[in-house]
Amino acid sequence: MLIKGYKLARPILNVLAPDSCIVCGDLSELVCDKCLSGIHYKKPESCYRCNRLSVDFKTCNTCRKHSSLARVVVASNYQDYVQNLIYSLKYANSISAATPLARLIYSMYADDSLSTKYDLLIPAPTSASNIRRRGYCQAEIITAELAKLTGIKTANVLYKLGKTSQVGSDRSTRISQVRDSIYTMKSSERIDIKDKRILLVDDVVTTGATLNECAKVLKSIGVAKIEAAVVAKN
Repeated sequence: MLIKGYKLARPILNVLAPDSCIVCGDLSELVCDKCLSGIHYKKPESCYRCNRLSVDFKTCNTCRKHSSLARVVVASNYQDYVQNLIYSLKYANSISAATPLARLIYSMYADDSLSTKYDLLIPAPTSASNIRRRGYCQAEIITAELAKLTGIKTANVLYKLGKTSQVGSDRSTRISQVRDSIYTMKSSERIDIKDKRILLVDDVVTTGATLNECAKVLKSIGVAKIEAAVVAKN
């Protein structure tokens, strides 16, 4: 429902308060096409858990024993313009920041057709308390923007319990905080995603605890393939 309202309001906002590029100042978008490739520092292809170099961001053999994710594609390091955009989306109600963030994820698949690899885009959930405070789930809005670029359908099937902030927590604390915190509706209340190829979408990955917990839940209900894509790694 929040995403539908956002879609309706966006054209009106573009007329009343058009964005200007945060890099060059052109009155068009929050980040224009010519500046997009220069605002982020691409992270070397590596395993999301241990940062060991890994082709195509695949989860390394060692970490695969502890992860339900085949790979996590990361568009950027968490710094400078990208960090500012994510902060604006999460804490300053700047929903227009979701557009360049989604485009950064999309740019990682330049030689790859996302629509032939995945059946659904699923946003990583945030807690109900965060949604009440912000008015939306930031990953849901980024996912909606990515859907526009790819033509892939989205499905909000994951939910998160609790309200404990993970900011500043170490790996073991983060893992314990999210353990058993992700859930999905019973089968009669959700769309059928069994045997589907899923791409989880989120803004930032730190330890990957939340994404892995999401993947575990999806795997338990029969999803065939689970990978993730995020804007940045902190």
